Amino acid sequence: MKNTAGCVVAVLVLGSVLGSAIEGQAANLEVQFIDMTNNLLATCRDNAACDSAGAVGTIIFNLAVAGASAEGVATAAPGPFGLTLLYDVGGAAANSYRIAISEDNLSGSSLVWTGGVGGTQSGIDTTSFDLFAHTGNVKFLGNTGVCQAGPFSGTTFGPAAARCESLPFSATAFSLTELVDISGVQRATGASLFTVGTVDVPEPGTLLLLASGLAATGMYGRGRAFRAREK
Repeated sequence: MKNTAGCVVAVLVLGSVLGSAIEGQAANLEVQFIDMTNNLLATCRDNAACDSAGAVGTIIFNLAVAGASAEGVATAAPGPFGLTLLYDVGGAAANSYRIAISEDNLSGSSLVWTGGVGGTQSGIDTTSFDLFAHTGNVKFLGNTGVCQAGPFSGTTFGPAAARCESLPFSATAFSLTELVDISGVQRATGASLFTVGTVDVPEPGTLLLLASGLAATGMYGRGRAFRAREK
């Protein structure tokens, strides 16, 4: 049984922080959870059966690959060029994992992004964040670096502002992809928000609180799931 209670709470809290901006801007959002060590992939598209959000532009996901799992919320917001992610990942300490969110068919000119990240991890993990645009309009590919944060180590990281390109970006059709790479994971939770500078961005500390709330509300379900695998 999927544990979506924590994700639903996170969506409600995120909505109260961002106001109407939490409403997703696109129906072509997609999430991937990848075991990079074993080259295994699980994916969820907006409004597919795996998405329990029931709203355009927002995905509540619960994905599993080879004994590892990732649950959380991905939203194509705030604004038409924003991506917001809350995640909770558990897996094998010897492996590396990636959460990727992507949308395509975007168009804009003179775009400059800002962003913030925060999270917690088991202490042996490292986590990094990357945001890319792809002028070929292909999901999960990037030929233009937009923002980067990390790698972070230690049990808590952030709140931290991402390092974003200052040169304006323009394209008539492009995709936007965020990659969160986690190595040595046992348990990692986090949050990120990227958007163009014309949209107000909540303080990174708010994102960290949201991630902690997601972890707390999802802890019981995740512990039960891992215990069930061990039986």
